[in-house]
Amino acid sequence: FGYDYSQAGAYFITICTANRGVFFGEVVADENTAHQVTLRGTPLALTAVTCWRKIPEFHPFAVPADFVVMPDHVHGILFIERPPDYVGGGPNQFGPQRDNLAAVVRGFKMGVTKAAREIAAIDAATSVGASASPAGRFGWQSRFHDRIIRTDEELARLQWYIEQNPTRWHEERGQPDGIFR
Repeated sequence: FGYDYSQAGAYFITICTANRGVFFGEVVADENTAHQVTLRGTPLALTAVTCWRKIPEFHPFAVPADFVVMPDHVHGILFIERPPDYVGGGPNQFGPQRDNLAAVVRGFKMGVTKAAREIAAIDAATSVGASASPAGRFGWQSRFHDRIIRTDEELARLQWYIEQNPTRWHEERGQPDGIFR
């Protein structure tokens, strides 16, 4: 409490699927190189990328940057930009949020969830069938993790973490706080 999440700044965000369900694909070895891995994404993973890129359409003060989709979570860096004379929304508080980090994350989660329902409806109308569609069971954990990025060094470290996340998937899966050990 006490921090104004509507003020200008850089934020590292992690959002997990409900019960860490695997909805976005699987991490596999890259077919072109033996030492790299990548996410073989589902249509919902592609939707998550699209929703991330579209954040400024709904929140003009928010600038999405580095982003990675993993099988059961996403990581991203988001910049909030404000004019020098911006007063701010005040300290973070419990309850509905607007024009701040929580509102941006809520909008992103809503966009991906809506797409999951649309994908499930399409699957139900085609040969996949409603019960077989993983998108029909999709959901997010109710909250998200954020970290205020305070230095250029920390930003560079988190950018590297996002870039390397698929490579370390099998090593760090299930390990708490793999970023900051």
